[in-house]
Amino acid sequence: MGFYSRKSMNAGPFRINVAKSGVGASVGVRGFRVGSGPRGTYVHVSAHGLHYRRMLSSLPRAQGEVTPAQATQLRGMDAADETGFDATQLVPTGPGALLDQLSAASRYNALLPWGAIALVLTAGVAATSKLLWMPITVLAAGVPGLVWLWWWDRRKRTVTVAYEVTGPIADWFNELIDGYRSVVALGGAWRVEASVSVAGTYGYKVSGGAETQISRKAVTRSSRPPRILATNIAVPTISHDRHALLFLPDRILVRSADSWSYVDYRHLHVECHRKWVIEPEPPPRDGIQVDTTWQFVNVRGGPDRRYRHNPLLPIMEYGHLTLTSPHGLHWIIDCSRPEVAEWFAAVLTRRPC
Repeated sequence: MGFYSRKSMNAGPFRINVAKSGVGASVGVRGFRVGSGPRGTYVHVSAHGLHYRRMLSSLPRAQGEVTPAQATQLRGMDAADETGFDATQLVPTGPGALLDQLSAASRYNALLPWGAIALVLTAGVAATSKLLWMPITVLAAGVPGLVWLWWWDRRKRTVTVAYEVTGPIADWFNELIDGYRSVVALGGAWRVEASVSVAGTYGYKVSGGAETQISRKAVTRSSRPPRILATNIAVPTISHDRHALLFLPDRILVRSADSWSYVDYRHLHVECHRKWVIEPEPPPRDGIQVDTTWQFVNVRGGPDRRYRHNPLLPIMEYGHLTLTSPHGLHWIIDCSRPEVAEWFAAVLTRRPC
């Protein structure tokens, strides 16, 4: 089966239209939409491997002519492309091209704020005139201009990727998407950013008897990619702040602020085990409590009576998921339901090659 059967889909304010002539993107609301021709990246994933294509704007159709530069760019391409797109609209590309597009979109500086400031200043100057038609004319011309700038900024900040997935990888990705609902529904999930071993008697007493202290941040789980990526498939995503992992059929996209990288599933190393965590915050609704401890303990493990405020803290059993690669990926995620973390680890490790 494939993930490329729908004729159109929505991604936020964007609509992606699929046709044999290419993939078109439009943006706006009902009654006012602005469209653009095929552009972005097309990825075909099958048992025969990966095929990347870059979607170009439509070529000149008058008398079937192409420019010399376009002829050079298209020379040697296979006209019988199995993707179903017109070969004159696709050129071979690779994983790095998508990263370049995402990085450029992340670093793009919006023009809309500057346009709004210019319009306000111009309208203010026009309002001082005794001629009523001047500010009206400025607003009549400026407001459509702001709408156009908004569309231009959204276009520059969005990368379109169309996927067609067939064979065993399609079955695996369907399983990932279907099961990822349980990850989204978790009562709590955190990325562990740092950990330090508790040393000495004092450290033991003030940490509730823990062996390790951790620094963590809550992560958001979603089947929708961030706005910067418009695509025709669901994308299991784990994110916090401006960091994210996006699980695509062909690779894992890694975002760190405005920088993007990727990890091939063949290089992904996944580990998962159950771990007890002293929970200083209200425990998640679906968490498993296995014991309790005092925030400040004595050497025997009982409450330290020197502290007037010494709450009893729950000890929770979480799923401890580690995602690493030889090239530097290192994400540790604690999940409130251990069995969900174990499923996620298992499905990632059995992706077909």
